[in-house]
Amino acid sequence: MKQKIRIGMRKIKSLIAVTLSFLIWQGLRLLYPAMEVHPVFAYMYAIIEMRFDPQETKQFAWLRIKATIIGLFSGLLFLTIAIVLGFSGQKTYPEILWEFLLLLASCFVALTVGEIFKCKNFSGIAAIIAAICVVSIHGTNPYLYASMRTLQTLIGVGAATFVNLYIVNPAKKKKKQV
Repeated sequence: MKQKIRIGMRKIKSLIAVTLSFLIWQGLRLLYPAMEVHPVFAYMYAIIEMRFDPQETKQFAWLRIKATIIGLFSGLLFLTIAIVLGFSGQKTYPEILWEFLLLLASCFVALTVGEIFKCKNFSGIAAIIAAICVVSIHGTNPYLYASMRTLQTLIGVGAATFVNLYIVNPAKKKKKQV
């Protein structure tokens, strides 16, 4: 059985959102050339956030942004605790265990705060961002790394929302036809 491959608007809108994410990131790189070349998280969220219904995109984007910010603050709190406790990346088994417990605590806090702020199913994003922050302790600048991941998420979500609301909006086309 032959399957017909269709190039639909969701695919096109996703590619436009990824391109917009790339362009925004490259603009930032003009100011800060040391930033990585490709904002993988921005690409990922530009694709994930693309929806058929622009209002759904707007609603989900707001929830994801809220969850991302919650995750950032929760993760940075526990990253700071890890640094204060002296975790340095030298992997002794007690240090690995304590770091893992901090990771679990940061995820728990992010999930709980996400629930309090009614992030619905997006509380998991808060936990992912928090976990990224805690494990980033082993990078050259863990605060910068965690902040860059969050910025990429916001760029990807913003690009998808912009494309779906203002560039290709099926609801606007239907209104014009009526």
